[in-house]
Amino acid sequence: MSVEGELPGPSQVLGQALLGTALLLAALPLFRRLLPERAPRAAHWNPREVLAVVLVPLFLLPLLGLVAPRGLLGQMLATELSLGAAAALVCVFARRRPERLALVGLTPPAGARALLAGPLLFGPVWLLMLAAGALWMRLAERLGWETEQEVLVHMRELAGGGLVLAVLVAVFVGPFLEELLFRGFLQGAAGQALGERGGIALTSALFALLHGRAGLPVLFGLSLFLGVLQARARSLWVPWSVHVLNNALALVLALRFGDG
Repeated sequence: MSVEGELPGPSQVLGQALLGTALLLAALPLFRRLLPERAPRAAHWNPREVLAVVLVPLFLLPLLGLVAPRGLLGQMLATELSLGAAAALVCVFARRRPERLALVGLTPPAGARALLAGPLLFGPVWLLMLAAGALWMRLAERLGWETEQEVLVHMRELAGGGLVLAVLVAVFVGPFLEELLFRGFLQGAAGQALGERGGIALTSALFALLHGRAGLPVLFGLSLFLGVLQARARSLWVPWSVHVLNNALALVLALRFGDG
């Protein structure tokens, strides 16, 4: 994420990309030792379950939007309640078969050090995301598109307890629900038809598109990274820890530098 109005030049973008790639390659051996790959588990979600989970937030969000308080907090509350209802339905379906809880990822990672693996690679991945984001913002400016996510814009309008509540939701609650639904459920469900890599790619595309046009390649890249972490760890806590780190860093930069 770059300071608004001060997009890096081509040489800086190239430098970020090269540095990120070099650091990524250097960190991979340690990453593999910290996070040994777990054996894949076969997904067994039937089409009715998938359809039910997808439709719940689509129906609930407009209804909750009518009764939720106006403004960012009301919008966030409606969104998280809708996602929470879908996540609860996933848990209900998962409890029908004990092996599904492990399939969703509601199990601890293989050792505490596994939680260090995601943040270890996040630095290099963040540099690559910065480079992709700068190129996308230049394209968006030329096309007259928004260059910043709407939620980050409205975050700067909050203060006091409202800001604290919004930050807690955006940094901790939202990432957990999104990881449960996207990485824990949809990635496995899509993988039944497309294979594990296809499931990661499709889930990442949906994740990026549902977050809006601003930062589309950055969100797609982030979701690919989170999907790989989930596929390797088979535990939601590993991608969730990185998702928390990403959102916290994005908010700090937006609140500190967003006004230009």
